[in-house]
This record gives sequence, structure tokens and C-alpha cells, in this order.
Amino acid sequence: MNDIEHYIRRLMMDENTLRNNFIRMVKLRNSAVLAEAMGRLKSIDSRINEIPDVRKRLFEDKLSGDVSGGTFTDIMASLDGETEKLKSERDCVMRVIKESKDSVNDVEIFINRLKHYKNATELNISMVEDLIERIDVLNPEIVSKRVKHQKIVITYVGVGKIEDNL
Repeated sequence: MNDIEHYIRRLMMDENTLRNNFIRMVKLRNSAVLAEAMGRLKSIDSRINEIPDVRKRLFEDKLSGDVSGGTFTDIMASLDGETEKLKSERDCVMRVIKESKDSVNDVEIFINRLKHYKNATELNISMVEDLIERIDVLNPEIVSKRVKHQKIVITYVGVGKIEDNL
């Protein structure tokens, strides 16, 4: 009976409450990803900013004769490769950060799509195509000789998986 009441309350939510709950859920989900990405971005930028000083010291060591021409060339090529790799990784991290921030905007898109089906009485193919990004059917769990439970995970467009405590 409690489950039924829970879903009835969920269905009766006004649009602003639903929007706020979705935004809170998405922000909570993204906070760890965003924090990790921001930390990695800081490390990448720090190393990219160090490389010119390393190159300068290496050049000075070559001029003073402390580093041979072959070693100088090898290290400079290595620094060039590292710089390119870091810039590429930086671009990827920036995309993660942008996607994380954009996902709050995706809540609005999902709410607007959901409005189209506010009075729907049955599920149809256009609803599935419009609202659902992916459906994963997991391997069955054997509870007993005659009973199997199989979990289905629905990923919605713009908001991902929706937790039951929304």
C-alpha cells in the first residue's frame, strides 16, 4: 500500500516540484563527475604551464654542454608529444564539464517533452521514442527454483536514470 501511495504522490506533483526534484537529482549525480573533472583540469593546466620552463632549462643545459644534441632532441620531442596529449585530454575534460552543466538544461527539455503526454492513458511508441533514451534488461536473478527476478533499467532522455525517491 505504501508503494501505491508513493507513486500517487509522485504523479500528483506539480510541474515546479517535479522540475526541482529532477534538477536536484541531476546536480547530485553530476557533482562527483564535475569535481573530478575540475581537479583533472587544474592538473592539466598546471603541467601545460610548466612545460615552457622545462623547455627553457633544457635549452640552457644544451647551450652549456650539460645535455647532448641527441638527448636534447629526444626530450624536446617528448615534451611536444606530452603537450599535445595534455591539450587533447584538456579538450575531453572540458566537454565533460560542459555536458555536466548542460544536463541541468536537459531537465527543461525533458519536462517540456513530458508535458505533451500529460493526459496520456496508455503508453505508445511515440512516447517511448520521445522520452526514453535506452532500456537495459539485466541478467535474471534466481530467487528460488521457480522464481526469477529480472531488473529493467530505463534511461530517460536528458535526465538519465530516475531514482525511486524522486
